[in-house]
Amino acid sequence: MIKLINSRQIFSTSGKKWLDHEMKFAQSPQTLIFDEKIRIYFSTRIEEVDGKFLSYISYAEFDRDFNLLGHNDKSVIDLGKLGTFDEHGVFPLNIFSEPERLLGYIGGWNRKKSVSVDGAIGISISYDRGETFSRLGDGPILDSSFGEPFLVGDPFVRKIKGIYYMWYIPEPIGLRILSLRFLSEYTKLTLLKVQME
Repeated sequence: MIKLINSRQIFSTSGKKWLDHEMKFAQSPQTLIFDEKIRIYFSTRIEEVDGKFLSYISYAEFDRDFNLLGHNDKSVIDLGKLGTFDEHGVFPLNIFSEPERLLGYIGGWNRKKSVSVDGAIGISISYDRGETFSRLGDGPILDSSFGEPFLVGDPFVRKIKGIYYMWYIPEPIGLRILSLRFLSEYTKLTLLKVQME
């Protein structure tokens, strides 16, 4: 049983500037724990002149008692190129730590006309302890498919006994389910899939 020992707000976007805009939202937190500090990545947005948003990944850093040390003022990964799956944003970023590098599985999204957005999952890598990430390719490693024709997103990856496992959410209209895929390498998904409702 989990016992809550403390409940307090540790970060607020109120009054913070980011990329020369007002910082809005701190969604989908993901942690990276160092010996000396805790970094919490989150998705934030900036509003364009037409009222639409672009999503970026930022982070705030805390000491081991969750006192705020500071936050970064730029995105850890750029938006995708024109027409790519993450052209309008990354939401969320799942950090997976390996020796000498960090893998960042990204939920990218782009705008559509008949539905508001579409999403897919891509992969990025960091060699500077997670201050910046670079895509391993412009395309996704998991996208809509014959069996999952709608948006896929919210990647969560773990390596168990040498095998990478990715949990993610395919988004059929009106139903939210969790799926699991096995990755033969950190970028290659196999066809084996288990769905959990």
